[in-house]
Amino acid sequence: MTAVRKETCDSVPPPHVIAHLDDDAFNTKFNEVRRRKMRMAPSLSENPKGYFGFKRRIKVEMRRYTIAFKEAHGGRARHIQGSGGSGPSKHVRRRPVRGKGQLHDSGPNERGPSTDASALVKRFKVRFPDEKTFKVAGRSEDISDPSVLTNMTRRYFSFRSFGKDGEDRLLEKLDKLGRVYDATVTESYRFSLDSELPETFKSVEEMPPAADLDDVLNKIRAKDAWARSKGAGVSIAIVDTGIDGARPEFPDWKRGSIPALQYEQPKWRDDLGHGTMCACIAAAAGGEGVEFTGVAPEAMLIDCKTRFFEEEIEAIFMDLAKLAGNGTPVVASNSWGYKPDDIPPRETLEDVEAAIAAAYSSGVVSVFSAGNNHILAGGDKESDTPNSIYTFKSRSDLLAVGGCDLRDKIWHYSSRGPGERHGEDGMSAKPDVVAPTPERGKVLYGGKAMVGPVGWGTSGAAPQVSGLAALLLTTRPDLPPSELFDIIRESALMLPYPAVTVGHGVIDCNAAVSSI
Repeated sequence: MTAVRKETCDSVPPPHVIAHLDDDAFNTKFNEVRRRKMRMAPSLSENPKGYFGFKRRIKVEMRRYTIAFKEAHGGRARHIQGSGGSGPSKHVRRRPVRGKGQLHDSGPNERGPSTDASALVKRFKVRFPDEKTFKVAGRSEDISDPSVLTNMTRRYFSFRSFGKDGEDRLLEKLDKLGRVYDATVTESYRFSLDSELPETFKSVEEMPPAADLDDVLNKIRAKDAWARSKGAGVSIAIVDTGIDGARPEFPDWKRGSIPALQYEQPKWRDDLGHGTMCACIAAAAGGEGVEFTGVAPEAMLIDCKTRFFEEEIEAIFMDLAKLAGNGTPVVASNSWGYKPDDIPPRETLEDVEAAIAAAYSSGVVSVFSAGNNHILAGGDKESDTPNSIYTFKSRSDLLAVGGCDLRDKIWHYSSRGPGERHGEDGMSAKPDVVAPTPERGKVLYGGKAMVGPVGWGTSGAAPQVSGLAALLLTTRPDLPPSELFDIIRESALMLPYPAVTVGHGVIDCNAAVSSI
């Protein structure tokens, strides 16, 4: 067996060594260094354990390499400066949206853009002027890549690229499509997580917990509601970073799926941990020897793993609409959005909003975190202004959920309403309700229990409401989303805050289920 080398690679350069590199030169250097490092790896066939251990160390060191580059350039993220090659084409539109192409979290403590390989992935949307040209283009070999997403209703294809070289090659192909079919090519918007950051979560050894998920279940009276319903027969879709299927909270019987799912990612894996937290809160199975139990322990879970590109979100909601249309009660739990400095133009969200509306019409119950943007938007800890619930989260066909602690005190970061688009047709005052996440609260984050010093963000509040929706749908599977929304709002316990801060108050599962 080949021995594992201790020297993994060159030392990470100090910022001044790579300060002269621009973005493209850095990408080239990054790939060159990574390839050189991997040539030192043990043989995969002779020493697979050593190989994968070596690869993990390389990944950590390359993250440090990227961080060094960002520090040398004042922490800036990569931005688009044209279409590459021979210059910008009239068919290719690049959006100068800050943070785009970077997966980043939105929470009380900001980490900034991700430095892992997922940050190098981009998507581009090619929209056709009419149905005829869309169908003709769909029969061409340019659309043959299995990673291409298709939206027949909105007449577009979505293509994926990885890295600068891959992006340049893709743009050449898309420019050709634009010229031949008079199609419009735009870079896709990428949403952010609404979460506490993984770095702010502490190990149980580092920070002994003061409360846990069980205390939350008692607070919202979920256990009292279990006498009538535990969520059986309902599917909760976790639209997030994935779910760690190695945990006993997610046994095989709990794992649902979507037939003919268009957008497919490796399921029951979670490299970040955020989606696992949301799934645990909503519907962890519990039972003997299992650490956590969720709000709806008998509900099924659908792992809708995504990188949060707009087309991926649209494809997921369209697939959920088909599932609900076939008679399955479906709840979509969403703990993602955007930061105040990264809000897309309204027209960018038209396709996403159309997909949410179609899902609602099919009976899908959509629950969203209100966001953790109050302080980021310039609000004071004790203030109820400014508004920090943005764009489509004002829609009346979804529930937006804020966060409080176990003592009913609103969390300082929880986004305030009434919503950026409140007053427009199809919009309503937000947040709808709030749900508690405890200070120094223990919850499953990724593969192990972690402690959130300042709660779990509104990301941890939304899946509580998703679980409550499942409890209601078990009791009455034909309950329309609009009536379900009213039940959740009207059964909530009002708190001593304005409606723009807490909506109708903190959820009460037992009162909601008992009202049917």
